[in-house]
Amino acid sequence: MEDNLINEAVMSLAKSGVTPSLVNGKICFATTQKPGGPWVYIRYSRHNCTILRTFIHQLISKRLPAKERFIPSECQGCYKVVIRPESYNDFLSLLPIMRKLDFASKLGIEKRESVDALYGAYFYCDGLDHGKLRLDQVNLALTGTKMTAFLKRGCTEYEAEFGPSDTWEIKPGQMEIEKEVFARVTIDNFKMPQTKTDKKNIMASWEKFANALGPDYRGAHNYITYGGNKKCQKQTA
Repeated sequence: MEDNLINEAVMSLAKSGVTPSLVNGKICFATTQKPGGPWVYIRYSRHNCTILRTFIHQLISKRLPAKERFIPSECQGCYKVVIRPESYNDFLSLLPIMRKLDFASKLGIEKRESVDALYGAYFYCDGLDHGKLRLDQVNLALTGTKMTAFLKRGCTEYEAEFGPSDTWEIKPGQMEIEKEVFARVTIDNFKMPQTKTDKKNIMASWEKFANALGPDYRGAHNYITYGGNKKCQKQTA
């Protein structure tokens, strides 16, 4: 079954114009690109979100019967420290703070319908313990500002599809599928550094966004992050 699922995923990419090469017996896709969109990156995350969310989740999991669909196991262990500035000025003030911290992180405007916010800063963490440590470090760096950070598990898109993160689980057969994917498929996670011009253009798009939607916005951010079965943090804004 795993072979068929992977073959169908590869065929879907081929039909959309994304063709792989064969290297040492593995199906290889190249994603050597510079991240665009609305984000300025301080450092890139080590997670290969392309193979996890795009290939495994979008092209494999979503084709399974509803009860068999799953969140990739690595995504279930991914935690993020998040800041939701409510004014454009606070948002801009985060950039020098984040550069000084120099952690794997990004800052940008929120265009996703699933996120009730205009602005966001994300710090990528490996597991709950790392997330708790990073949360303390980020909140210390925010001392003297009106902003506070909170800890969140996985992507908001997963919460929309699978519910609160305390209900996430490894599904029967999931690990066999993931093992087969990584044995057969490679997606290059290399990203070109953003140039000064790239960042300047992205920040110009931030200004247009703020001018169009207004400089201030208070969203309803209700996230619960869990470690195992124990609730570790709740944020309600």
